[in-house]
Amino acid sequence: MADAAKGLAVLDAARAEREKREEDLLDRSFWLVEADVNTALPYVVKGLFGRRQIIVFWGAPGSGKTFIAMELACSVGSGIPWRGRKTMRGIVLYVAAESSRAYIENRFSALKRERPELAEAAVLIVPHALDLLRLQAGDVDRIINTASRFHGDIGEVVLIVIDTLAVTFAGGDENSPEDMGAYVGNLVRIRNETGAAVLVVHHCGKDEAKGMRGHSALLGALDAELAIEGAGNQERILRTGKVRDGDGYTDLFAFSLRPVELGTDSDGDPVRTCVVESTDESGTKRVRRNRAGAALGKHQKAVLRALEERGGRMVRTDLAHKLKDDGMPRNRVHDAIAGLLDAGMLVAHNDCQPPEVSLP
Repeated sequence: MADAAKGLAVLDAARAEREKREEDLLDRSFWLVEADVNTALPYVVKGLFGRRQIIVFWGAPGSGKTFIAMELACSVGSGIPWRGRKTMRGIVLYVAAESSRAYIENRFSALKRERPELAEAAVLIVPHALDLLRLQAGDVDRIINTASRFHGDIGEVVLIVIDTLAVTFAGGDENSPEDMGAYVGNLVRIRNETGAAVLVVHHCGKDEAKGMRGHSALLGALDAELAIEGAGNQERILRTGKVRDGDGYTDLFAFSLRPVELGTDSDGDPVRTCVVESTDESGTKRVRRNRAGAALGKHQKAVLRALEERGGRMVRTDLAHKLKDDGMPRNRVHDAIAGLLDAGMLVAHNDCQPPEVSLP
């Protein structure tokens, strides 16, 4: 009898839990006839991502991901536009899992010195290698509990930066669907229970052109993707990839990392780090042309050179005649121009008579 009573109690508890979940689901649902326009969207960085979204920011090692992420975090923590885009002011938790306190502190100190308007940003830096793969480690709960402590006058957490996935994966297999699924599930839990945007800094694979490394479960779960093209001594571009509700597949800005000296150590040697130095729109377009040009054929490069010599815009037939006069085979002229138009490296102006083409 005791076993039967215990079994009934278990069934009753399960039934009550199921009914509670159904009630919760109904509470969070709405009928089609109730749908209305929402103009007050909860963006964090306007046009890129908002609260309760997951963002992955990837690039090659040494490409400058951390320096960009720090600047973005401080802009949100200050409510100051980030590279021309409005931000929602709020608290940012920055999990600096790859760096010890001394090194990450130097980087933030350099940013404060170079950008004094960001010096009082509400950014809480957590210089610890957390384990966000295994729930039993307790670090997922620690992030959620820390975020929940900020309310009222001090504001609330609107962005959580995890730098990087590799370290917080805590020895898991990034290519395993089970491990990546568990990690993504924990990101979703952090997002849902804090209401913040969660931005994860990640690496690309050996071939940058193939995108972020690891199992595709991560790509499927994200709401927005930021990526850096280029590393080392190359010119770099920060661009978007997939963006669920914003400006997808767009070049944001080209940039370089400028070394800055902070002082000298006990041996008298200089202590250095870097800050981000971006270009304007025309500079970004130039870097894009240069990067794309490295993969272009000789005929397409000749088209771009011809346009640059004529100020960047020509009547299309005049351009074709010039290219043929310069020795380009007749059957290659159309293909070269059409290929550049398809790639977005030329702009067609068909409303003109005669039609013209120009550099972007």
